[in-house]
Amino acid sequence: MHVEKNIYPTTIALEGNPLVKGKLIDPGQLKIQKIPMMSPLNTIKNEFNAGSMISNYRNRLQDQGRQEQSMVVTKAGQVAGTIGQNGRATFQNPSLMHLWQEAEQNPEIFADLLEKNGYDVESYDPGNGPSYAEVYQRIHGETYAALIERQTGEYYQEITANTRSRSLLNVSV
Repeated sequence: MHVEKNIYPTTIALEGNPLVKGKLIDPGQLKIQKIPMMSPLNTIKNEFNAGSMISNYRNRLQDQGRQEQSMVVTKAGQVAGTIGQNGRATFQNPSLMHLWQEAEQNPEIFADLLEKNGYDVESYDPGNGPSYAEVYQRIHGETYAALIERQTGEYYQEITANTRSRSLLNVSV
């Protein structure tokens, strides 16, 4: 085979089309554009993976919502933060995180610091505290179930968009 200057033999694989014959292409004449790539099998497989990922995400959010809280911090009637029985801290105000760190994550010391800074503290014995879902509703005025639906919907859109953004290059002369 003789190859002219600037002309290269090129193989373009077109899946499932044995009738396409290769030809020599001058690279200067190529037009390249991105086209979406999703075969029906890939779509089904990715949708299954997305469904599994969504289910796992939903389960994690539901588990978080069931976590019992040992302390709820309020100021002027508004929830400013919460500490779970598991020690997980969630604050609406970054200054509370600084107090939590200053207290070395000790709930008793933290409660004293909070009261000195004008916060009210509701403390609960194990088995008597509100769930994180209940506290979330007090903070945001939205049910935790609504949050889960909204966030899983957004997560589904995100992962399916990422899956569908995979593409091939369409090369034409």
